[in-house]
Amino acid sequence: MYFKLDNVTNLTAARWAAAEGFDFISFNFDKNHVDYVSPMVAVEISKWVVGPKFIGRFDNACMQTVCDIYDLLNLDAIEIDLTTAEKFSIADTPPIILQLNSQNFSKGLEYGKYNTNVFSYSDSDTLNQKANFPIESFFIPSWPHLLNLPKIPFGINFNASNEKEPGILNFDELENSKEFWKTKFEEK
Repeated sequence: MYFKLDNVTNLTAARWAAAEGFDFISFNFDKNHVDYVSPMVAVEISKWVVGPKFIGRFDNACMQTVCDIYDLLNLDAIEIDLTTAEKFSIADTPPIILQLNSQNFSKGLEYGKYNTNVFSYSDSDTLNQKANFPIESFFIPSWPHLLNLPKIPFGINFNASNEKEPGILNFDELENSKEFWKTKFEEK
């Protein structure tokens, strides 16, 4: 099972994720999102973290912005919606986590058949939120070989906590959530 910590805005959360064995850390580059992080802050955070692969999440961004930040930060992959993905030419597409929902899930799977750079699908509509844990969505591997990942069933996206003060975060909820999901699927 993969674990991805989304919306990382600070070094404390990123280092915690690395220490906990998270596979991915995601920075949100949507300037209208409450957890927006500038590319320069993301660069500084990534310099101090070893282990996880770095993902850039882009909502409401033009293709050129996506490509520029992807290249500037040397990201491992991007997370974008289907509409943005369809604007890329197949040859120029970096590794993608494709954000889908119930309305476009079938169309997204079809897109993934023809674009081998889609290594995972993120689906927020099918997640049972009753667990009341800080989880955003499931993601389903498509082509794990792109990032040299083993083929496993799926992963879970967790939302990072914001610092109460510099260096001070409450990780209890995230740790409980990670253990809940890890135990739940190790039993199967």
